Amino acid sequence: MSRPRRAAVSLIALLVSVLAPLHNDGFAVGSLPSLGTPIRVAAAAPILLRDPYLTDATGSSAMVNLATDTSSPAPIISWGPAAGNCASPPSSVTATYVTSFGTNDKQFKAQLSGLQPNTNYCYRVAQAGVDLLGAAPIFTSALGSGATDPFSFAVIGDWGAGTTDEANVLSRIAAAKPAFIVTVGDNVYNSGTQTEYGDLRGGNAFGPQYWPQVGRTIPAFPATGNHGFSGSVPYFQNWPQDATIAACAQSGCRYQRDTYCCTGTLGTTTKTYPSSWYAFDWGGTRFYILDGAWSDSTGAYLGDRQAHFNGPVAGCAICGAELTWLTNDLASHPAAHRFAFWHYPLYADSSSQGSDWFLDGPDNLEGVLASYGVNIVFNGHAHFYERNYPQIAGNPMLSYVTGGGGDPLGGVSGHSSFDAYAKAIYHYLRVTVAGASVTVTPTDENGATFDVQTYNFSPPSGTNDFSISANPSTLSVIQGQGATSTISTAVVSGAAQTVTLSASGLPAGATATFSPSAVTAGGSSTLTMTTASSTPVASYSITVMGTGASASHATTISLAVNAPVSDDFSISANP
Repeated sequence: MSRPRRAAVSLIALLVSVLAPLHNDGFAVGSLPSLGTPIRVAAAAPILLRDPYLTDATGSSAMVNLATDTSSPAPIISWGPAAGNCASPPSSVTATYVTSFGTNDKQFKAQLSGLQPNTNYCYRVAQAGVDLLGAAPIFTSALGSGATDPFSFAVIGDWGAGTTDEANVLSRIAAAKPAFIVTVGDNVYNSGTQTEYGDLRGGNAFGPQYWPQVGRTIPAFPATGNHGFSGSVPYFQNWPQDATIAACAQSGCRYQRDTYCCTGTLGTTTKTYPSSWYAFDWGGTRFYILDGAWSDSTGAYLGDRQAHFNGPVAGCAICGAELTWLTNDLASHPAAHRFAFWHYPLYADSSSQGSDWFLDGPDNLEGVLASYGVNIVFNGHAHFYERNYPQIAGNPMLSYVTGGGGDPLGGVSGHSSFDAYAKAIYHYLRVTVAGASVTVTPTDENGATFDVQTYNFSPPSGTNDFSISANPSTLSVIQGQGATSTISTAVVSGAAQTVTLSASGLPAGATATFSPSAVTAGGSSTLTMTTASSTPVASYSITVMGTGASASHATTISLAVNAPVSDDFSISANP
């Protein structure tokens, strides 16, 4: 009996030594609480698992999204003007629980309301009294509808692949500080799951080297893609657009999963697929985020056409609703500029993700958008960069493919007549709107810009106007030699006018001649640039100016001058 008693004494001594540091909670040093006294153990501090990121930015609200490892108490987001007290912002809201996923991730969202347009705000994130960031990120609310302030936005597609290239592209967007980001689909690979989206411990989208670079301060408006189309629940959970959808819901915009059936590709099969189409204003520009994607297993391009853009389908209440809403919204919302975004490309020189012949052409979606004055269409799906010429006769609407956001690149399969410039390169597009001027600046993962184009889409009412472009827009010559490019013009509004052509920015010893030197808008001219043997080896940006009676426009050509290769030979002996 003595050994157990000594063991009990030793155990008591051990407990005393362990519990002695708890004297601040009411225990005397060196004493044990009675058996009836509860032992209080401090709760573990909550852990931030998804860095906060913004969606649903309007002139009066913005959505903060995040995930932690704790569901209760919910995080509290406090916010206020950045010019005020960011250490303790005056307004606060308790975040709303969205879903659980992974090992212990709890997703939340919180709408910051009462904002003023085009104003800087700061916010803090706390849970259980713990400041999860230790900082107050600053973002800018949306421009008020109709405001004429200049702004820029970023467009990225086919990006959530968990690659170094994706991280590089997102770092370039972060450095550019656009007002917001629009994606053209395929936001995470391969199936759109929460595991693939990931969190700060890893994943293809919300891993620390990816979206956290931009998410805290730059709101996002992602379109859906074919990857993750069938399993679209995480898309809606991760990218909420509550205020934006509420503003257009009565007119038929939609952001939810619906039951589709009865189309040619579905037959009697019923599928629950995303219905994701809406519009919003940023200043005087209207943005259309469209559902131009479909499941590969149920028809891809054709399935998209039959369900979304081909009118009503018997037995399918939702089929055709997107086209009806879009047409009505275009007719009822005049805007200085209009841009449309979706996944499948109108035109693409790709052998595997080529042109969507069910949507292109004057009698399809392309024709609807052009007839209502949409200026630029932005698509993805093909994993490269491509700028396409306007394809509707007499209409200046053009399209871009921007599918180089991070997933492995695809090859350019050719150079079709619609293709103004194509390149397999990781990149995003920075689009700057300043009055009537719209500049599209493709930027690669290393920060280099290429194929920069400036357009004038909104001439004063009743004036004659034109556009100008160069094909090719990149030339490479040997010192002492020359190269040519076709300079094309098109009537944008009013009547055709005489356009006189000139070139500037030429390197030393180089000359430029146009044949003819002036054209009637709608015509073209051949530009011949000739270098001298003494022209310095370098890359140059040549500005081609078209000057008319009522307007002047310019386009740029990149000219690379290279040194000649010297004649040489080798000699050998054997044996």
